[in-house]
Amino acid sequence: MTTPAAQQPLVNRAQSPGSAARYRGNPNEPSLSIDPESATFLTSGGRSEHMLVNCSEARIAVKVRCSDNSVYRVNPVYTFVEPGQCTSLIVTRLPGLPKVDKLVIHYIACSEKDHTAKDLFKSSTTPEVLKLPLSCCNPEDVPSVRGSLPSIPPTTAHSTG
Repeated sequence: MTTPAAQQPLVNRAQSPGSAARYRGNPNEPSLSIDPESATFLTSGGRSEHMLVNCSEARIAVKVRCSDNSVYRVNPVYTFVEPGQCTSLIVTRLPGLPKVDKLVIHYIACSEKDHTAKDLFKSSTTPEVLKLPLSCCNPEDVPSVRGSLPSIPPTTAHSTG
């Protein structure tokens, strides 16, 4: 007797142990992961680079949406990720007040004949979804590197003789 797909254990096929890619045993279904799985910025702004990893044997079209386009920029917004390959996703935050936001990454399987990812999301096909939490904090809320290291007492040199 076979186990229905909804009851099969999720298997992590991503290369990094912390990645969120999961599939239910069918490598032909689209499966995408992102590494790292979140991004934190300072109120002064910044940039975070992530890898989108196609963990399936299907070509995937990707569309990235953001909860606040006035503060965040994403590149690319639309792209393709070939089977077993990865592509870079750059998230840039402009200066602004601290708040919690998210990227919503929509993805669908597509064929080699598809040349424009944007057009694929105009159809009535419901895409799979992956979320990337975005957080922001004030610089004073971040511990300094020096302050976070254990203090080491200074050594004194002893002269011999």
